[in-house]
Amino acid sequence: MFKDILTSSSDTGEDSVLRGPKEDNPPHGGRSVESRRECIPRAGKDTPYCVCNATVCDDLEAVTKAPKGTVLLFETNKAGERLKQSTLKIQSKQNVDSETNDETIVLTIDKTVKYQKIIGFGGAFTDASGVGLNSLPKQMATNIIRDYYSTNGIEYNIGRVPIGGADFSPRFYTYDDDHQGDFKLSTFKIQPEDYDLKMPYIKLAQNITANKLTLFGSPWSSPTWMKHEGPYGPLNGGSLIGQPGQQYFKTWANYFVKFLDAYKSNGIEFWGLTVQNEPSGVNPGKCGWNCLGFNETFERDFVKMDLGPALKAAGYGPDKLNLMIYDNGPWGPAMAKFIETCLDDSETAKYIHGIAYHCYGNGQVWDDLELLHKRYPDQFVMSTECCQEFSKRATRTVMELGVWDHAQSYARDIMSNLQHWTRGWVEWNLVLDMYGEPNWANMSALAPIHVNHTANEYYKDSTFYILGHYSKFLVKDSVRIGANADKSVNDFSYVAFVRPNDNATVLVVYNLKDKPQEFKIVDKSVVESRRECIPRAGKDTPYCVCNATFCDDLEAVTKAAKGTVLLFETNKRGERFKQSTLKIQSKQNVDSETNNETIVLTIDKTVKYQKIIGFGGAFTDAAGVSLNSLPKQMATNIIRDYYSTNGIEYNMGRVPIGGADFSPRF
Repeated sequence: MFKDILTSSSDTGEDSVLRGPKEDNPPHGGRSVESRRECIPRAGKDTPYCVCNATVCDDLEAVTKAPKGTVLLFETNKAGERLKQSTLKIQSKQNVDSETNDETIVLTIDKTVKYQKIIGFGGAFTDASGVGLNSLPKQMATNIIRDYYSTNGIEYNIGRVPIGGADFSPRFYTYDDDHQGDFKLSTFKIQPEDYDLKMPYIKLAQNITANKLTLFGSPWSSPTWMKHEGPYGPLNGGSLIGQPGQQYFKTWANYFVKFLDAYKSNGIEFWGLTVQNEPSGVNPGKCGWNCLGFNETFERDFVKMDLGPALKAAGYGPDKLNLMIYDNGPWGPAMAKFIETCLDDSETAKYIHGIAYHCYGNGQVWDDLELLHKRYPDQFVMSTECCQEFSKRATRTVMELGVWDHAQSYARDIMSNLQHWTRGWVEWNLVLDMYGEPNWANMSALAPIHVNHTANEYYKDSTFYILGHYSKFLVKDSVRIGANADKSVNDFSYVAFVRPNDNATVLVVYNLKDKPQEFKIVDKSVVESRRECIPRAGKDTPYCVCNATFCDDLEAVTKAAKGTVLLFETNKRGERFKQSTLKIQSKQNVDSETNNETIVLTIDKTVKYQKIIGFGGAFTDAAGVSLNSLPKQMATNIIRDYYSTNGIEYNMGRVPIGGADFSPRF
């Protein structure tokens, strides 16, 4: 079970509490959003995946700030709910404390404690993804990019772009193949895969996203004529010939510049680069696909002597482009040694902005990230690749979807990264086919979305929605804030952020246990919801009691969200200005539910009558005597009950000229 909790924010400093609902029960008083199109479920291994075709597909609504005194709750679970939205009312601390038991977890949010800013979330525009998208009708392919990058999707804002071919390409290629000794790169040429499989969808994402698309490139291999031949052959092994500072390394550095220039001429500019995808050690270097051997000293010296100066000379210097080192999977001592070798050299470090790493082989050693941040606080850290079920298969088999363990694995990995200074998290292929391909090296993997071109369908796996719990709510420049629990519980974790655009607080919580976990949230910056009437029996309807410590009040009137109306009800049984939200329905839907006893009220704004002056009461001597009989604060509260935005908002007052019958004397 995964929850995003989005709250409004204020500066009152009053204690307020949200009580988290149990997993298996919808929150009391919660209301599901009706307008979004819901998932069409199909049974997976142990959790449904969602089916999309040419006419129907589920979507999401744009994130809006919760109305004052409420929080928005979004939930995904094994049973099949996918970012299901409901609304909870913030309760007074007194009310919640009375309902807390020994197993309740109390989460305290502290906005005065601040950590890293978010760069974003995203996936890779691989050739394999382009092949999958091109296998569908154009509108369906467009819908997939919308599912990822639009406000009606999970709102990715990052895209990783392989520089040339990758293992998830139909073939091995670079931009200067079979031209031995082309040190001027005169035959450098962007390939058909770029024009047909990458660029169209990058441009589509640029147009769809509400924010600027953050792109970074990563190379897999240099042209083979630049490399020593590794034991796997020149296609998928070897390192550059010579040493950093020499001809082959300088040519390889200029290759990056050629790539950036070529994409820029096609309307695509890059935010960053990684020096090398998964550097696999120096000469000869080996892997099961196209790669290039770079150990830590080669990467250090290549950046210092070749790549950094070449980028700067071409107008892609440190003030324009974010260069990242490592971009590899194994953590622990090898990772630390690699990064220290590069960043402890000041001439190399001046070109570097960040540390990129992959989720593979991290061993859950999250302290590694803490140590990196402590040692290099000016360098950001970002997880730049992650996928599941990556393997070499003897025979092609259809990938198994709807595996809940995959969702839990991603939830845990992203959460742990964010808790340890990570500023971004990037999945691998945006899209793959039903076999987890194409991949020229005969590898396969899972993606959040798989296409079935024979059925003209595509499928959103549970991982898609888990990613959305982070990417949709933690927009660029969201700041992680303090969040602590009063007790440690296995398989229950959380992280909190404040968004920059609306100052809303986002709390992401997961519970991986098989049973529900009750929790409550204390946030001193959130205004309490309205205090309810303390009823006392009257003749035939209750009246409300106020004293020195408590009195009911009202919330300031706010305009209803688009497509809704606010309803306020007072009745004989004791409800007093009870607020609820109704969704405006189409006339067709309403007509179908109307019977002979239904009253139809027609509003016509073209017919106009009088303007209101106002409402109020009289400031009589009798009223003053009564007010003076109470403690000063209680008397003030009565005037607030009448004239403030937390009262009934009188705006008029009648004043007797001299004495009246309601005076102690004539």
